[in-house]
Amino acid sequence: MSTSPVTHVALGHCAVEIECRVEALVDDLAFLLNDTRASGGDIQARFVIEADGNDGYRVTRDDKVCCRADTPGVLCTQLVGEVIYHLIENNSRELLIHAAFLVLGDTGILLPGVSGSGKSTLSAWLLSRGFGYLTDELVCVDPRTFAIEAFTRPLNIKRAGMKAVRRAFGQDFGERQALEGGISYLVPHRLFGGSYNGAKGVARVVVFPRYSSSADYALERLTTAKTALLLMQTFVNARNHAEHGFHSITAFARTLVGFELHYSDFSQLADLES
Repeated sequence: MSTSPVTHVALGHCAVEIECRVEALVDDLAFLLNDTRASGGDIQARFVIEADGNDGYRVTRDDKVCCRADTPGVLCTQLVGEVIYHLIENNSRELLIHAAFLVLGDTGILLPGVSGSGKSTLSAWLLSRGFGYLTDELVCVDPRTFAIEAFTRPLNIKRAGMKAVRRAFGQDFGERQALEGGISYLVPHRLFGGSYNGAKGVARVVVFPRYSSSADYALERLTTAKTALLLMQTFVNARNHAEHGFHSITAFARTLVGFELHYSDFSQLADLES
């Protein structure tokens, strides 16, 4: 019987387990998943992390290799993708949205967007302004109460976004604390200040970030209909719901004040502070 540590990761009513058989990776796994929910949920998959050759690592699921990596950073970014996939795949109870989620006082702000839209860089800026962090990746919305549970992990900042972060916070920012993956960095949210307010909250505002290196600053107020349509684009388990969950997403949109934000640099965001 294995004595290797097993990490339980849950979101909504689904969960996965991760057994780590490489002692050198135990701390990296804790860094990645320390703030995720560690109890409850129905187990969807079980992962095993093992050494692979002299210097590499592999992750297996049901005795089949699902990812390989030569460094802890690459392994962690691949593993979190596998974990998220299995928390999403069979979930037909809750609404799962690809979004960041932060809070200031009793105001929760949801930042939905596809990869590369600027969720994580905008989250970093908001954290430096005193917001509390919940996630930059995935939220789970109760379709009856619209209460939100977040999948909390380090910020996953793409290389271009990390350049913007280092222009704002210093060129050596996160150098010793972040894990470097293939195309992004995993950066601890606590480095940006702010606070960690647990994994639950209620959204009041939704902002759809649109980051581009050449974008002019623009902040547009959205109608409820436009808010619902944009939420549908990041509704990652829509196929598991009747009518793709459109009525539930529309009802959720009615509870939010929606905006679309275009920006290219943190310096453009000063107006948001007011």
